Amino acid sequence: MGMDQAIFDIFDAALAARDADRPYDFNACKTKTMVGGLVDEEAINALVITNGNIAKSASLLGIRRMKLRDWIDRMPEVQMCMADLRDAQLDDVEEMQFQCALIGDATAGRFLLQTVGKERGYVTRTEQTGKDGMALLPPSVDFSKLSTETLMELKEAMINAGQ
Repeated sequence: MGMDQAIFDIFDAALAARDADRPYDFNACKTKTMVGGLVDEEAINALVITNGNIAKSASLLGIRRMKLRDWIDRMPEVQMCMADLRDAQLDDVEEMQFQCALIGDATAGRFLLQTVGKERGYVTRTEQTGKDGMALLPPSVDFSKLSTETLMELKEAMINAGQ
């Protein structure tokens, strides 16, 4: 299946307009007046402006969220554009996390070390064995919450195990 370059061109233009702070005018949106239709350029602009938020995009377009979701599901090019938007969001949040760590936020620093720095050994390890390789103690049991019948069965099992 060939990709429709026109969709990618619309997406790139929408990103450029958003980044240049030239908002798209949804007041004259054709999608709002069409019965059952959806204008690719308007839908892509709505998705870019809302950073991929489908509910907000649908609201800008004056359509139901499921109609926009169905359109996205049928368009592999748009799905790739949505993936680009999500990756950009992750990049932005990751950058904010780095900035917080650099100014001394200990929680941000620890998080980064445990995720990005795990190859350097900054990980939280879970013990698989006890001291000197011995088995870990089983989880403690709150005997007060067991029924009398269960307590009697445990008592008998312990007696039988001792024989």
